[in-house]
Amino acid sequence: MTTDFEGDGMPSNRRHFLLMLAAAPVLAACASSFEAPGPTYWYGSPPKAAYYEDYIKEYFATVLKDPESARYRFGSPRRAYMNNGLIHGGGIGWAGYAIVVGINAKNSYGGYTGEQPYVLLLQPSGKVLKHVQGDSALFHWVDS
Repeated sequence: MTTDFEGDGMPSNRRHFLLMLAAAPVLAACASSFEAPGPTYWYGSPPKAAYYEDYIKEYFATVLKDPESARYRFGSPRRAYMNNGLIHGGGIGWAGYAIVVGINAKNSYGGYTGEQPYVLLLQPSGKVLKHVQGDSALFHWVDS
């Protein structure tokens, strides 16, 4: 015999609903705890393509299985920022320019993987600081 009750007389789907309802304000408070740069925040000058394209290729030479086979499609640098995690206060951890780069390279079997998008955080010199997931809750593009 199966039942939807788990010992306290309340159906399990109702318990889950009440738990989600109770968690909603906490999650909303977390989302609003991230700091954002003000409208006059200075992100620096955009990096020059002559530099950042070579730096990006150097960066991926250490990441890709077959960097010689890589085909790059460079976007344009855009202003962006990244927050520290909430456990670290949610403040601004990095701000500057980021770029989306599409890369298609061979895998260890010798076949091309298909273009994969990467979001790269750039230093003012154009060197790559690191790459991040573009859908990360900590990363934000700045509307121009």
